[in-house]
Amino acid sequence: MPVSSAEYGETGEAGYPIEQELEAVVTDTSSAELNGLRTLFAEAGLVLLDFTNGERRVVGSDEFPVQVNTELSGTPATLSLTFKRDSPEPAKVYSSF
Repeated sequence: MPVSSAEYGETGEAGYPIEQELEAVVTDTSSAELNGLRTLFAEAGLVLLDFTNGERRVVGSDEFPVQVNTELSGTPATLSLTFKRDSPEPAKVYSSF
């Protein structure tokens, strides 16, 4: 996904809910890209985060899926992708199968 900037954070302690928050901006707001992203985020699911240091983490699970909110604004238009939630577990390190 063509994300131009993003910030992800988690706060909390083991045994307590973990607050997870994502703010990302997509600048490719062509019709095809917007339709694809809106379809992708129409339902709750898992979010795979690729960090600049090469690390990959998965937020959410089948029992606690993530609902990503989308908002189109500005000139030129940008699409904001956000979520803020409490989770019973932190993001997990992703490893391929």
